[in-house]
Amino acid sequence: MYICVQGIVNKRLWAAAETGDNKEIVFLCRYLGADVNTVDLNIYNYTALFWAAMNGHSLKSHLPLDFLQ
Repeated sequence: MYICVQGIVNKRLWAAAETGDNKEIVFLCRYLGADVNTVDLNIYNYTALFWAAMNGHSLKSHLPLDFLQ
């Protein structure tokens, strides 16, 4: 069950990164344990940072450093 829930959380993270929803990203990381380094195995192994960059958004400037390690 944990893997399924984490998969949903990470899909929400990638979607938030793609749209630039920084409040959602912080919520997902802080309270639901989303991992910004997790790759999307279905689409070319992209990370949330890559999704954000592809759409002209920046994750790094809005997230506390402890999420980006």
